[in-house]
Amino acid sequence: MSNTKAWDPEVMSTSEVDMRRSDLVRNAPRGKSPRTSQIVFGERQHLLRVLDSVERSALPASRLDQERRVIEQLIHARTQELNRINPSWDEKVGTVLSAEVKPDVLDLLSRQAPKEDFYLLRLISEHPKVTAKTLGRLSHHPYAAIRENMVPRGVQSQCACESATQAAGTHAALGGKDGIGVESPNAAGRAFGIFVKTSLAI
Repeated sequence: MSNTKAWDPEVMSTSEVDMRRSDLVRNAPRGKSPRTSQIVFGERQHLLRVLDSVERSALPASRLDQERRVIEQLIHARTQELNRINPSWDEKVGTVLSAEVKPDVLDLLSRQAPKEDFYLLRLISEHPKVTAKTLGRLSHHPYAAIRENMVPRGVQSQCACESATQAAGTHAALGGKDGIGVESPNAAGRAFGIFVKTSLAI
């Protein structure tokens, strides 16, 4: 009887009732969000951090192996999803983040990328070497963060240098072009590098 009361909404606090899974599912908004590269890459970044946390935890060996395997499968699924959005996705992002990339390469990548590749197109729009022609092509993109980069060139170059530096650090830490298959001091990057080398076995 006491257990029944403990789960009775009439005796539960409002916050407890609101946080019930059944309520969250029932009140979920209709419709689905598109799976853009910005979303998929963010999920992969989060999963890599979860993997890093799990590997640093004092867990029994059997549970550690099981959880690592599950998380790595989820990471691999998102890498495959990024490549379905835009083939060789990590390599293309690495190219855009390179200081030696040429404006015509940025323009080519922007034309090849599908509109769902929000992440790559945003990096291109922020790049200090991007041309006005390329920006003009991106000016009507549905992703607001890309359109916001249509600013005077002097301001854009300053912002782009800062954004590219931050993005390069993040992408390399997550096993980007320079991190794939290469051990990194960063645990997440190292885990992803090891994972990519063994992904065919999953």
